[in-house]
Amino acid sequence: MKKHRFYYFLLIFLLTSVIAGAEEFYIEEYDYFLDIPAGWQVYDVSDLSRASFANSSLTAVVQVISMAGESYQSADSMYEELRTEIGAEGDAVPFLFSGRDSVFSDLGFISNGNKMRGYFIFINGRQSDFILMAFSGISVYEETHDFLL
Repeated sequence: MKKHRFYYFLLIFLLTSVIAGAEEFYIEEYDYFLDIPAGWQVYDVSDLSRASFANSSLTAVVQVISMAGESYQSADSMYEELRTEIGAEGDAVPFLFSGRDSVFSDLGFISNGNKMRGYFIFINGRQSDFILMAFSGISVYEETHDFLL
């Protein structure tokens, strides 16, 4: 029993440490919160429909693209359009996020001649549609993977 209690408190401590290290950003125009890992910074919020954040070495990026709801018929159509636009390859799986049609994908692509890899989430919302992108260069993907996920 004491052993289980120890693990329970250890788990709470670790979760609290992770949450305490995150910085929360609220984008009022699209009504969402985003928790950024400790040490990450605002990269570009000049256009709040394309808010970007990066790690301190600028080797990993998180970007949220926000659009008016009903911009797309489905999350799959959002996924297919972006995948085609950036010439990406990878896997995707549909799921429901708070009852909304969504797609989770792991994609590889080339940007400015650099091989990139990351996770993409497409949410076909009611008031807003969202594309969440978390990616890095393939050379640092393994070390940034946990933050991207």
